[in-house]
Amino acid sequence: MDPSSEPPAALPIDVVREAVDLIDRGASPAHLQAPEFRVYGSALGIETPGSGWEPERALANLDEREVRTRALVFEPLDDERVYVEAAMGMLGDRAAGRSGELIASIYTVRDGLIVRVDISSDVDEVRRRAGLPPRDA
Repeated sequence: MDPSSEPPAALPIDVVREAVDLIDRGASPAHLQAPEFRVYGSALGIETPGSGWEPERALANLDEREVRTRALVFEPLDDERVYVEAAMGMLGDRAAGRSGELIASIYTVRDGLIVRVDISSDVDEVRRRAGLPPRDA
């Protein structure tokens, strides 16, 4: 197939919006994750290992803890990265004291697939790394 006739890959912001929407509905965003996908950081009192979580572990964690998000901000940073600010919480028995936390993430998307998510409860730190002003600025 001629590469010029292939449809263009989805825009990073569209891929990230779809992934976050799926997580919010309790569905798997696995089809949007590259084989080398990793999650780094911590939120809701859960810290990833230094090497990051691989796709299977990241998805299992979302499912085990019944994680839900409500995105508040989607902001494209460049051709690959999207900043997301969201309220994140857990449902069920594990939710005690861990509901409705404001988190920030930087998603990296290549060729229409998410390759990396950096997540933190320190919203201003993530905004700084993204080159954005603090929330109260």
